[in-house]
Amino acid sequence: MESSSSSTNSTTNPNALMMMMNVAAAGPERTILLIIGTLGLISILNKLSAILKWTWVTFLRPGKNLKKYGSWAIVTGPTDGIGKGFAMQLARLKMNLVLVGRSPSKLADLRDELQAKYKVETKIVVVDFSGDLVEGMSRVEEALKDLDVGILINNVGVSYPYARFFHEVDSELLKNLITVNIEGTTRMVHTVLPFMLKKKKGAIVNLGSGAATVIPSDPLYSVYAATKAFPYMLLLKWLQSRDRPYLCLHPILTHILH
Repeated sequence: MESSSSSTNSTTNPNALMMMMNVAAAGPERTILLIIGTLGLISILNKLSAILKWTWVTFLRPGKNLKKYGSWAIVTGPTDGIGKGFAMQLARLKMNLVLVGRSPSKLADLRDELQAKYKVETKIVVVDFSGDLVEGMSRVEEALKDLDVGILINNVGVSYPYARFFHEVDSELLKNLITVNIEGTTRMVHTVLPFMLKKKKGAIVNLGSGAATVIPSDPLYSVYAATKAFPYMLLLKWLQSRDRPYLCLHPILTHILH
């Protein structure tokens, strides 16, 4: 019996040793493959998570209740283009509106249309953003007194009547671009913000332009593009320091609603 047992051990031990050597040799390769597979799986899951998040945010997530910011919204430049689109959609959501623009007749027409369609309250404030903004902002401030102001859509802006190089821009157009797109945007935020800070809530949407951020080069609209980069930078530099979310839209086409 002892002889048989000894013979068996002498036969099997070399096989076991060989198997152990094979496993040891394959160990590093299997480890590397395991690491690569794990990293690949993590990458796939990250991509899938991003796709699912985009699908949820874009198509499935319910809209916010904008009235949590306040019952009144302010829209500048509301009589056509994107500004009118904002005004119509906010009214559809039963937000009362302060309409700020330079044409009394167009503002009155829009007010009547909104009241007829959506039964919301509206106020009109006539401001020429290329004119006396100090006096214009005093009218805005007066109109906002006693209102539950929640949202500012800072949409007003001007561009070139036709494309031209920087050295061809006349002084009057240069002045209007800077006054409306930079000073007007700044003064609207500066005027409306205290009403929001007082109640510790509110939302500000600045309208920039794809000419400033999307198009890599825009030499025929260089001043316009530069001034429309400002609304984004204003929110970015101010709100980053306060750790608050901000929204600046950069549309390419603005006259999409007629």
